[in-house]
Amino acid sequence: MQQARLIHAVTLLAADTPVTTVASALDYAAPSAFTAMFHRALGVPPSGWFAPSSEGT
Repeated sequence: MQQARLIHAVTLLAADTPVTTVASALDYAAPSAFTAMFHRALGVPPSGWFAPSSEGT
């Protein structure tokens, strides 16, 4: 179930959906709870998921 929520979250984030909207769409009580789960599962916060990489620069 968490994997499905993460896939949905990443899809929404890829479409530039704000983190607060993603958290609400996934039924999290607060954006901070969603952010904590996302960071725990993927190793980066939602705001950093699609951030440009500094590798190779």
